[in-house]
Amino acid sequence: MDATVDHGAAQASLQSAIALARRRVHKCLPMGRVSAATRSSSSVVLVVTSTEARKDRGQHGLQVTPAGRAERGPQGRYLTERVEWLTRLRWIAGSGVLVVAAIAGSLGIVQSPVVLVAMALLMMACNGLFWLWSRQQTDHPVHALQRAIALQIFFDLTVLTILLHWSGGIENPFAAFFVFHMAIGAMLLPLPMAMLLGVAASFLHGGTILAELAGLLAHHPLAFAGRAGSGASGFWNTPEFVFGYSVAFVLTLFGVIYFVQSVASRQRRAEAISFQRERLALSRERLARVGEIAAGVAHTIRNPLHGVMNCVEILRSSGELDPSFDDTLALMSEGLGRIESVTQRLLVLTRDAPLDRHPQDLSAVVRETLEFFSVRATRKRVRIVSELSPEVGAVVDANRISEALLNVLDNAVD
Repeated sequence: MDATVDHGAAQASLQSAIALARRRVHKCLPMGRVSAATRSSSSVVLVVTSTEARKDRGQHGLQVTPAGRAERGPQGRYLTERVEWLTRLRWIAGSGVLVVAAIAGSLGIVQSPVVLVAMALLMMACNGLFWLWSRQQTDHPVHALQRAIALQIFFDLTVLTILLHWSGGIENPFAAFFVFHMAIGAMLLPLPMAMLLGVAASFLHGGTILAELAGLLAHHPLAFAGRAGSGASGFWNTPEFVFGYSVAFVLTLFGVIYFVQSVASRQRRAEAISFQRERLALSRERLARVGEIAAGVAHTIRNPLHGVMNCVEILRSSGELDPSFDDTLALMSEGLGRIESVTQRLLVLTRDAPLDRHPQDLSAVVRETLEFFSVRATRKRVRIVSELSPEVGAVVDANRISEALLNVLDNAVD
């Protein structure tokens, strides 16, 4: 049967059935709530809010304000975890600097271990402030989290530059830690912010070694195996080496930013697509569940409605009642017809609900359908003759079979 449904009328029908549907929703979705019935250009959709839906949103880090605006998503939750991760790393780094400063100072490798210890303590003190900020409020927006991460990395770059300056500068192998910070920034931050951090690292470390080369800053050489550091023994005052080192340093930093950012952006896109697919799958599942509920409500209403309509029709045709009741019975019949129309539209809208197959007696299903249709047949002055076997068993969806038979009978009568 080719069924054409007016969506405006369908929405009005759905809104009329919301009260009954809400009770079924509460049974199938604990603590559920039918919040609205909305109409688009091509469909009518029941909007269901349930505890399960709220849990799903919470699992993905979605926070909704009283105004209904989503403040955070999976990226916000991920960045919050990374802020805590950076804080833990900084505790480890600060402790490591204290240990290395103590060992290097006792061996005479560095000339001013006190400065290194002071920088380590400053790092841990500032890290405590970062930790308090992250604990003060747990629902920071994404842009605030990104700025906090960028600030922490810039602070780390500044501390690392000072530590390197007081422990050999260009001769210190720990200069490779700049690459580590660039990788973190490229992984967690947008490309422009990561590039700004690369520029900052280039100016901090490059500016320090160039200032040492020009004599603007004092060089603090390292001393190994009891050999005192000599200002003339290192490469820090060789212009060719300093130039080559600076070029390689800058290219390495921005190369790491570019490659890590490329991999991270692809990973973020893949995670976003996966998240959207998961949400779509959950939405489809809930819509299918709503379809089952709506179909059940419609069939539950139609069964007693059939009996009431038969009773009214019998009373109208019996002629035993006072004629003054004719108008009342006509109004009752009209109202019942409207309810039947609502259930019919609801069944049409939910015709894509999953099949509910169970062992059924087809003869009983057909017999009940014919009894239901007898009221309309009587109105049309049509007599239906059926020849049914005593019992025909089959595994079918009784509601779909009944609906299909009703469609055939409707077409035949019309």
